[in-house]
Amino acid sequence: MNNKQVAEFFVEQHVLQPSQVEDVLSEAELNGKSIEQAMVDGGFVDENGFYQTIANGLGLDFIDLTRSITRRQRIFASRLIKTSR
Repeated sequence: MNNKQVAEFFVEQHVLQPSQVEDVLSEAELNGKSIEQAMVDGGFVDENGFYQTIANGLGLDFIDLTRSITRRQRIFASRLIKTSR
């Protein structure tokens, strides 16, 4: 999906108003941001809300892994990623 399609999807999901689409698209294009970051920075949705909206719109379950793993597991994962580079 391109940015315009993503923005329209969020209108269909009642997260964005049709009048807000151009603002979000302009913010993304002018500042080199992803559509996600433009929507988060604009206060329309937080990062989890962005992905939860997509999952819900596609009829999928959303699992927030940032809350499902412990701090110790996050540290382990980040160290594993660093050592694999």
